[in-house]
Amino acid sequence: MEAAAEHNIPFIVLDRPNPIRGVWVEGFLREDSLRSFVGLHPIPVAHGMTIGELATMYNNEGWLKNGVKASLIVMKMEGWKRTMWYDQTGIRWIKPSPNMPTLQSAVVYPGTCFVEGTNLSEGRGTERPFEYIGAPFVDGKKWANVLNALKLNGVKFEPVEFTPRSLQNITTHPKHESMKCGGIFVNVTDRNAYEPVKVGVYVLSTAKKLFADSLKWRERSIDRLSGTPKLRTSIDAGVPPERIVSMWKEDVEKFKKVRAKHLLY
Repeated sequence: MEAAAEHNIPFIVLDRPNPIRGVWVEGFLREDSLRSFVGLHPIPVAHGMTIGELATMYNNEGWLKNGVKASLIVMKMEGWKRTMWYDQTGIRWIKPSPNMPTLQSAVVYPGTCFVEGTNLSEGRGTERPFEYIGAPFVDGKKWANVLNALKLNGVKFEPVEFTPRSLQNITTHPKHESMKCGGIFVNVTDRNAYEPVKVGVYVLSTAKKLFADSLKWRERSIDRLSGTPKLRTSIDAGVPPERIVSMWKEDVEKFKKVRAKHLLY
């Protein structure tokens, strides 16, 4: 869109569904110091928008590079409602990424993607990427018991063992390749009640307490993924996960006001 604007070429977006609905907003706003390809604009991890709505917002809010404005046309969808999950649209699922094989992986991804910023496996190299989380140093049963005791909405944590492997055209040399990992299966039992980013915070917070000597951050990565160093530094400082979750409420309300101006459905 930036390139089209710079060369006075009209830019057309054929809109498509947000696979995990267009209603859920959750997480920290991306801070300016962490602008990268992982997060270009100041939006939360779960934004509850379609690609056409995002394009409209980026363009109208002047967020494109050097403040350029594109001649943007969004071709709206017909028949889509914001509350629809992808499997309610009647459209066949096509993997948007090699490691997002199912809608279930997309449902958990906004939170379990944080695991990529640690030395825990995020399940790449298994049949359930982002649903399996673990490492050779993890006691999955102990971790699952701690998480289940918290009674988080819409999810049950099940102890699992898995061995990440390179999979042709999917993943090469995943973390802990060919090593037996203990871990958890993030089993979403009620996707309408599930809070993915919140669950991601609880997963990391409990892992830090249980496996403090072994868990390591990929510091730049976790900050980019969460949009802020607050998540990492708060967990390191022992801030309770419920307090960390409450820290983004102001961010979410601020974003929702901007978002409301650009919703097309």
